[in-house]
Amino acid sequence: MTDWESVLKTRNDRSIIMAFAEGLCSGRQLTLYFTDKTPQAGIVRNLLRRYGVNHARTLAGKALSRRQLV
Repeated sequence: MTDWESVLKTRNDRSIIMAFAEGLCSGRQLTLYFTDKTPQAGIVRNLLRRYGVNHARTLAGKALSRRQLV
């Protein structure tokens, strides 16, 4: 299960996840953004590995909408 609370912690994190969910950012760009953020980097890598980019985009969009961030 993905810990979205830690991934969506800051405004910049939310904006990059929103760009990813909208297709404006690739999975590679998302991974590079979270590289220096150790706990979140593992969560993002596992999300992409487990579900693939297309399904990860859907899940990111759902996470944002359920938290009323979209």
